[in-house]
Amino acid sequence: MSNSYLSGSSELEKAQQTQKERFPWVLQRLERSVNRIDMDKIETTDLLTVPLANSLQRYNDFNGINNTVIVYGGKRITNQTVLDAVRKAIEHGKPFHVSDESLGGVVNNRKRKSAAILCRHRGLLKARWAPESQALRFDTDITEAHCEKHDVMSQSLYNALLPKIFSGRKWKFSRDFLRPSEKASGLCKSIHIRLRMAGGKLEGVKAKKGEIVDFAKFGPSKIRRL
Repeated sequence: MSNSYLSGSSELEKAQQTQKERFPWVLQRLERSVNRIDMDKIETTDLLTVPLANSLQRYNDFNGINNTVIVYGGKRITNQTVLDAVRKAIEHGKPFHVSDESLGGVVNNRKRKSAAILCRHRGLLKARWAPESQALRFDTDITEAHCEKHDVMSQSLYNALLPKIFSGRKWKFSRDFLRPSEKASGLCKSIHIRLRMAGGKLEGVKAKKGEIVDFAKFGPSKIRRL
């Protein structure tokens, strides 16, 4: 077997690993990337679901519409029963299983389908993605963030934290997510974050400026696959 073949296989494996790590969080980066969406290295999943969900959410934002966006297998889901069930899962912090039956009863035997959901909830744009037969993890979320008893939850903080919680990575606490007026006031020498994990368990995380928070104990090994 040639070295070039081995090298090519190695690069493909790296690309696939990168895809696995990054793809679920493409949706949650919408607030950071207004004009484009990162779709490189997507080779093994439903190519239409994420960009369609992205486009529909941008349309909603542009027109001041507050609808929940649900896309499954590259098709928009508008069934009111499904919309209500998904919204209930979001409101109550419950996982939502992805299947033909749960998303409208439309049987589609095409392989590698996935579901993407975007919704406004408590002032934040929240996004979840999952392949068929797995669950959209609304049970795992960030519920609060306070600095010296001031509510500092923001879209930028939510977007920065959520992927690290799910993947069990580290996060260095800085004041970058604060508004200029909050920075000027000296707010946020420390932060207290409240997390809701699988099963409804609440966890608290505290850090001082410059400290590194290790979310490993909240990572994939602690999130049950449904």
